Amino acid sequence: MDYLGDFPVNGTVQYPFLSTSEIQQQSTASALTLTVYKNASITERTSAAGITLTASFDGISGSNHCTIDLSDNTDAGFWAAGNEYKCIGTMTVNFVTSVLWGFQFSIERAGGALALIKLIKANTDNLPSAVKKNTARRLHFYMVLASDHVTPATGLTVAATRALDGAVVFTAATGAVTEVASGWYFIDAAAGDLNGDTVAWKMTAATADPCSFSILTEP
Repeated sequence: MDYLGDFPVNGTVQYPFLSTSEIQQQSTASALTLTVYKNASITERTSAAGITLTASFDGISGSNHCTIDLSDNTDAGFWAAGNEYKCIGTMTVNFVTSVLWGFQFSIERAGGALALIKLIKANTDNLPSAVKKNTARRLHFYMVLASDHVTPATGLTVAATRALDGAVVFTAATGAVTEVASGWYFIDAAAGDLNGDTVAWKMTAATADPCSFSILTEP
């Protein structure tokens, strides 16, 4: 059974697979189905929502494709970080069902790279910094694509906003945002953007996950 890798929460799993063209040609009523199990449980996912099975992919008999949208929450809580999944595919031809293929994958498995990246980010986002209050300063930040939450996002037009001292509304920052490379950007924050004891930042852009962080300034 193939292991496809570790996927981010709300990611997409893609799996191409082959069956004999003779089997697929036996009946136009052939049906592909996918059974999904979570961890060691024998309880199947109750819904096929978000799962797309395509027989004769691109019109090629025997070539098939499976896509799983991990953001589909029809079976509430089934797709979740820290879990392993086993998938078994079957094809029904002339009322006979045969197991054709199977694969495994995980979602941000415990101790895996994706889980560790999130842990590191959570532990570093709010570290104190040597930023002077009410003093202009260059701040760097990192953006990733919203499609997989991992790939560096480049070529973005970033909207930078900040909230001073616990303000409930974010306002546009005065400083300009400049791209560096490989998902990294910086903002030349004006003195007014840092005129608070605590400054919460939110960077947003189309196609990217928001980047949020906070700064504790020094007198």
